[in-house]
Amino acid sequence: MTPTSAEALLLLSFGDEQRPTATVPGIDQALAGGLLLDLHAIDALVPSGELLLAEPDVELEDALLREAYVAILTSPKQRTTADWVRQLPRELKPIQRFVNRALVERGILADRSHTTFLLVTSYEYEIADPEPARVLRRRITAVLRGERTPEESDRRLAGLLVAGGMIATLVAPSEVAAATTRALELSAGAIVPPGDAAGAVRTEILTALGASAGDAEAA
Repeated sequence: MTPTSAEALLLLSFGDEQRPTATVPGIDQALAGGLLLDLHAIDALVPSGELLLAEPDVELEDALLREAYVAILTSPKQRTTADWVRQLPRELKPIQRFVNRALVERGILADRSHTTFLLVTSYEYEIADPEPARVLRRRITAVLRGERTPEESDRRLAGLLVAGGMIATLVAPSEVAAATTRALELSAGAIVPPGDAAGAVRTEILTALGASAGDAEAA
C-alpha cells in the first residue's frame, strides 16, 4: 500500500540514515497538513464557506487516515482549514508517534522505544526496511528535477516539503531554488486551473503550514 503524505514526509526526514537526520521545524503541523491533503483528495473533507468539514459516512481502509477523519468528524467544533492545521496535532497527540506507529505496522520502521530506570519512556524509531524510503526519495527527487511526470501524491508531497523546509535535504545546494519553484508549481500553481476548488483548499492548507512554520522558527 502506498504511504500517505504524512508517512512519506516523516520517512523522508530520516534522510539516508537509519534515524531522523534533524528536527524539522513545524513537523507536527506539516504532518497534519499531509493528512488533511490526503483526506481532501479522496473527498472525505469538503469546504463549506470558510470551514473545512468531514463528509459523513466515509469508509476508509487506511487506519491513519481513518483516525484523522474520525477526529475531525466527531469534533464538537467546526473549524477552518488553518484551524485544523493547528488543531489536528492536538487531536492526534503526539502526532509524530501516531504516524511512526503506522510506519511500524507497515514494517518500514522499527520501534526501539525503551523505558529508563526512572520509568521515563524514550520513543525512538529507526528504518527497518530501507527500500520504501529509497524508492520514495528517488521518485520525489526526480519529480523536483523535472525528470519524472508527477502523480497526484507527488504534488501533495511537494508542497509539504516546501512548508517543512525539506527541499534542501533532497537536492544539491545549487538545485534548491529551482526545485522549490518546481514544488510550488506542482502543489498549487501550474497543475491546478484557476478557480479549481481542490486547488483552493490545497493552497489554504499549504499557506497555513507556511505560517505555522514561520511561528515555529520564530519561537
